Amino acid sequence: MVKYFTMNKITIWPQQTIPESLIKKLLDFYKDQNPRDIFNKRIHDLKGMVPQYEDVPELYDFLESLGYEFIDKNWNDGNYLETNENYGIHADTGKDQTHTLDSTSFLIPLYMEPKCHSYLFFLNQVWNGEATTFVRQPWLQGWNYQCSDYSDPRLEYLDPENWDDRLDHIMPQLEPATREGMSIDSIYKWKIGSFVSFPNNRMHFAVTNSNIPKIGLAIRLKCKT
Repeated sequence: MVKYFTMNKITIWPQQTIPESLIKKLLDFYKDQNPRDIFNKRIHDLKGMVPQYEDVPELYDFLESLGYEFIDKNWNDGNYLETNENYGIHADTGKDQTHTLDSTSFLIPLYMEPKCHSYLFFLNQVWNGEATTFVRQPWLQGWNYQCSDYSDPRLEYLDPENWDDRLDHIMPQLEPATREGMSIDSIYKWKIGSFVSFPNNRMHFAVTNSNIPKIGLAIRLKCKT
């Protein structure tokens, strides 16, 4: 059994956790599609459909071998992402019929350039609403809703008196008003063969330094507690 560590229900698995054969199969499943950008109309922000259990049962069997237990392996949501964009502060809670606050999100890196450095920053804040980006400045409207009212009761653990000044340097394109009250819980560095799982209502953002798009699989599954 591969060892892992947990931080407030955020579970980071190290490199060499996912077999190369499974990574290849997941990447091939994406490349066999015709990915498109249906949200932001950006050149390097493509989306693809996630594999269902009948498509790549090895993925779900593998996750179960690590101790994850699924309520229903036939219910999953999410998308592939091919992007070099920096993603703003958001929550992956889904929308409409796929909206759920009790699912686990999995991010699995599948491809990146050797010199690419990409990080996922998890915040202490959570959002108990549909998929939303938190912003108080001009921002390109994508698939997510946008929230500028930080007094919304669905936004929890905001601390305007003690917010994290590290965000000033990590995400300088976010104005102080957008970062207000936010604080960093933990950091995941993209590495092929590793992955991270986290509650889908946990707020987070992504930073990358490459002009060449990376490819990953972001999938939400209902896990037993």
